[in-house]
Amino acid sequence: MKIIWDKVTSFSKFCALIFFLLILPLWIVYVMNIYKETSHLLSNNSSPVCEGASCTKETQAIENSGVMGTVTIGAKCSETERSKCSGKPYSAHLKVTYESGKVITQTFVSPDGKFLLLLPPGSYMIYNGSDKNTVSFSPQKISVEKNKISSINLYFESNRE
Repeated sequence: MKIIWDKVTSFSKFCALIFFLLILPLWIVYVMNIYKETSHLLSNNSSPVCEGASCTKETQAIENSGVMGTVTIGAKCSETERSKCSGKPYSAHLKVTYESGKVITQTFVSPDGKFLLLLPPGSYMIYNGSDKNTVSFSPQKISVEKNKISSINLYFESNRE
């Protein structure tokens, strides 16, 4: 399709000029800002998960720190016998908070019961993120060290007989 410019109205030419000189560049700037924000959040140099006075460059750096583990579900089991209790892999919904209670992240465990959470160094609590009453889980305190992936096994108890 060939455009014959003498037959295009002045208003149409003006609109095209505004689009190419003003709207398109502004849209490109907007998209680039979103890209920068997203790449900043996903980079290992800093993290938006920081709280209060303890928010320093060191605590913001995730640097391969976090916790990994497995989640299993089984029959009710006493705290002292928990290590002997067996269960099957469980795809739980986990909620991680600072010790103050502020939520830092939530995740769904894979169907094979495995999970990995990258977190900055610090102390956290892991809770059952589901509001269903079909399982019981005692919140677990975890400590994350700089440049270390800690391992943890979480055991959910089935409330079904």
